[in-house]
Amino acid sequence: MRDLAFVIEEAIRRLPDGELRLTVSDFPLRDVCPGSYFLDGEDGSLRKGIPSGNDEIEAQYYEEITIIEKIMVENGVPIKLADWQSDLNDEFFEKENRQYYAIQLWDWYAIPWRLRGDTVHMIYSSCYNYLSPPDIHSYDAEYFIRALAEHHHQQAKDLNKQVDELKKQLSFWKNFGIIVFILTGIVLWVIIEALISK
Repeated sequence: MRDLAFVIEEAIRRLPDGELRLTVSDFPLRDVCPGSYFLDGEDGSLRKGIPSGNDEIEAQYYEEITIIEKIMVENGVPIKLADWQSDLNDEFFEKENRQYYAIQLWDWYAIPWRLRGDTVHMIYSSCYNYLSPPDIHSYDAEYFIRALAEHHHQQAKDLNKQVDELKKQLSFWKNFGIIVFILTGIVLWVIIEALISK
């Protein structure tokens, strides 16, 4: 993914408001923000049925994938084929695999949250199937920010708990090591004394 960052840089230049839709990052931006699992509860169902205007968001998603794919073609980005694919229709599978790569690039570099009015839309790619529409979840912006803050607060608490556990384990092993060191010293001292007394 990082080797193809130049494709994203070019896509940002070509897309209207490209810098608000894609960004060059060393890690997927989706990892920064919780998915709908955290916002909707474990069952994944929306808590609020907000009209989202998703047609516009979906059109942007397809525009971004199409631009990424076009730039890949223009730059001759090599597309790998599986052995079984190369024995059949190279051209068909090359196009299909390029679309797959374009969606992977989108997953890595896209800013998956779009603000329209008072609604935040979270875009999930179409599971590497270009023909399937993306999954778009929409939230009231205030609810989204509150849920995001609560999620990060819980993450911080969980992290602190893990750190405390690791500190306890480290303390135990340090004490254990000191005791083993002392006991080893005593045993060696006893053995040396026994050998000297002979």
